[in-house]
This record gives sequence, C-alpha cells and structure tokens, in this order.
Amino acid sequence: MIVTSFVLGLVSVVLRRSKRLGLAGISIAVVSVLLGGSEVPVEVPVPKSNHLSLDWFLLDLLLMAILFVPLERLFPRVEQPIVNHGFITVPNKPGLGLELNDEVVKQHLLEPGYFEPTPEWDHERSWDRLFS
Repeated sequence: MIVTSFVLGLVSVVLRRSKRLGLAGISIAVVSVLLGGSEVPVEVPVPKSNHLSLDWFLLDLLLMAILFVPLERLFPRVEQPIVNHGFITVPNKPGLGLELNDEVVKQHLLEPGYFEPTPEWDHERSWDRLFS
C-alpha cells in the first residue's frame, strides 16, 4: 500500500501541471516508511471479520468513480455546466434550470396554501427567534 501511494504520487507529479497533490502522496509514503509503517507485523492468517471497514468503502468509491464518471461524460442525462478553473459560466437565461409543476406541488402539500402571504414574518421579533 505504501509503494502504491508512492507510485501514484510519482505518476501525478509526472503527468499533472500542479505537482502539489503528487508531492503530498510521495511525502506521506516516505514519512510512513521512515516511521516504520512497512514493518508492522501482520497476523497470518488474518482473522475473519463480519463487518465492512473503511478500506472497503474507499475501494467501492474508487471503483464506482472509475465506472460512472466516464459513463456520465459519454451519456449525460442533463446538460452539465462547463467548469473552468473552478468557475462556472453564469447562464444567460433566467431561472435555476428547472420548472415546478404547480399542480403537482399543490397535490402534495402537507398544509393548505400555496405561496400565500405570511404576515407572521413581517415583525422584527419573528425573523429568527420564532422557528429556530
């Protein structure tokens, strides 16, 4: 595992323009070797366990990302905004990109009233103290 961290950090340093994450991976691998992480005794055979741990979660997360990220890029269900250096271009049309079906919303209300006036919020004392 330490060797994998070092190799992936090295690949990141070689291939990416930003070297920061790759150097962090290499540094963590070197520090773990210097602290004796490669000499930790392991019981053989490893005792059987009936629970899933963090390593299983991370492996599952990695495999799902490897599988679904390319699928979402190849066959997007909705138009994805273009992210450029951490910024998204603001759309030139109004709204959030979705429309509410008012009739369906009215059918599923728990309390009657659909965008009715709310005079209880007109007083300064009710702004944050009444419902928080």
